[in-house]
Amino acid sequence: MAALHTREVDPANDLTSFVDFPYRLYKKNPYWVPPVKQMEFAQFDPKKNPALDHGIQKLWVAEKDGRVVGRIGCFINELETQKRGEKQARFNWLEFEDDPAISQHLLNAASDWAKSQGATLIKGPLGYSNFEAAGMTIEGFDELGAMGAPFHFPYYREHMERAGYEKHYDYLEIVIEKVPTEIPEKLQRLQPIVEKKFGVRQVNVSNTEEVKKRAGELFALVLDTYKDLPSFVPVSDRQIHHYIQQNIPFLLPEYMPLLEDPNGNLVGYGVIIPAFAKALVRAKGRLFPFGLLHILWRRRYHDTVDLILIGVVDEWRNKGLNAIIFGNMVPVFKRKGVKKIYINPIIEENQASLALFKDYDPRVFRRRRVFSQKL
Repeated sequence: MAALHTREVDPANDLTSFVDFPYRLYKKNPYWVPPVKQMEFAQFDPKKNPALDHGIQKLWVAEKDGRVVGRIGCFINELETQKRGEKQARFNWLEFEDDPAISQHLLNAASDWAKSQGATLIKGPLGYSNFEAAGMTIEGFDELGAMGAPFHFPYYREHMERAGYEKHYDYLEIVIEKVPTEIPEKLQRLQPIVEKKFGVRQVNVSNTEEVKKRAGELFALVLDTYKDLPSFVPVSDRQIHHYIQQNIPFLLPEYMPLLEDPNGNLVGYGVIIPAFAKALVRAKGRLFPFGLLHILWRRRYHDTVDLILIGVVDEWRNKGLNAIIFGNMVPVFKRKGVKKIYINPIIEENQASLALFKDYDPRVFRRRRVFSQKL
């Protein structure tokens, strides 16, 4: 029998085998959304990914019979260490063929390295921050999900549990399949009362230039509304600039519902984008020669959207503003012909966010798990 071994990958010279593996592993699976390869390579480049300014990272591939049969990466975020007062390593990019020896080799490589760096816990799959995908698919294997939400085979969960990993927390992926054409009656009654009582008003963003001008203010608001979640880690100013530049091309002004207080300060927001999953499947991870055309077409012509973020600052919570933000989008959905809405994964304990959609017949179609193990 051929020997199985794990090899460290040098991101500067030997990244292709690491990046290419999932495209081969999931090639025949219709529910995997291929990420753009260009972006996959860029995330491991310190010149292009500012998260690497304040962390250390290692990548490995498992090889057998001269071919790659699995991969994993591990990252220790120094900003997270400062926030938590202890080192917690994050593993990610974990993919492997259905062989327990392979998954164990990879998990051992990551945990041994994390332990050598003084980490007390290893958890994942988790990205560099809250603005990358998190969790491993453990339920819901027969539907296409949203862009940026990785898909995993059913056997992954069994391998993780066999290796001694336990549930850290779960994310739920939700879809609304009956998009209302009219603002719910209850919300129609509530909205004028709230607006009059608190003096809030809806802001209409008219063009991309206006989006760019308000992007910094919006991102600061996003950080403020998500800072208390158990998964939250701080981000640097350079990361903020990077995330803004990375996401602006996907944004449409009409899909950015914002609320201001009487002083003109943003107090609530929503970020919605066209659903690009089918376009990425057709692109097969390549922007050229035709992948970009698929994405641009879907940006203009679509009947499905992804709700990426929605939130309200602390002092304005529990006043009905979240419901108003979402309700304000109903006329836009009707005008654009939107028939389906995918909600970005919500952590299971975040009942307030889950309750926001209860009047729209939401359906949980996928569960994602972040696993952890003490070191």
